[in-house]
Amino acid sequence: MKKNYYITAIVLAAGLSSRMKGKNKMLMSMGKDTLLRSTLKNIKQSNVNEIILILGSKSKQIEQSIEDLNIRNVYNENFKKGLSESIKKGIENLDKKTTAVLICLGDMPFITKNIYNQLISYYKKNNSKLIIQPTYQGIKGNPVLFSSFFFKNLLELTGDKGAKDLIKSFNKNVLHFEFKNNSILKDIDEKKDLINII
Repeated sequence: MKKNYYITAIVLAAGLSSRMKGKNKMLMSMGKDTLLRSTLKNIKQSNVNEIILILGSKSKQIEQSIEDLNIRNVYNENFKKGLSESIKKGIENLDKKTTAVLICLGDMPFITKNIYNQLISYYKKNNSKLIIQPTYQGIKGNPVLFSSFFFKNLLELTGDKGAKDLIKSFNKNVLHFEFKNNSILKDIDEKKDLINII
């Protein structure tokens, strides 16, 4: 019997952008778009079934900047408590038919639809109790895919480390997918990061 897959991308964009000196990096210009819009457009072009965008700091401004993309926005009132709260908020708002989630960072606009699709295809071939993490030259990157087996564990996360400890705890369930493209490592923390990459 063929399994019905439903993949949701949880995009984390609730942070304070503390290194940006008062500016929210998600609203930083990148060509004709903002950093976040570029990230979301790439995900929308992939084979994910749904996108849930987790917002916190500057949520109204961000919502206005992406209004035309028709993406489901969820506000995380506890965004100051760290990354884990945003992940949990995403899991809490999943459609019941979701079989896996891609935990994506809103500040990674260089990840192409092909990278998302390769992770999804890899999951569909292996599925079950898996965590799939992309690597570049052995270095672990993002996004990370979690099958539904781990949703309860993701709801128990705390602090600002995201799911790193969870991945370590279930090391035997982790599959690494090696990419030749280093975009899985390129996140933007400061304006100079974007300038240096472009």
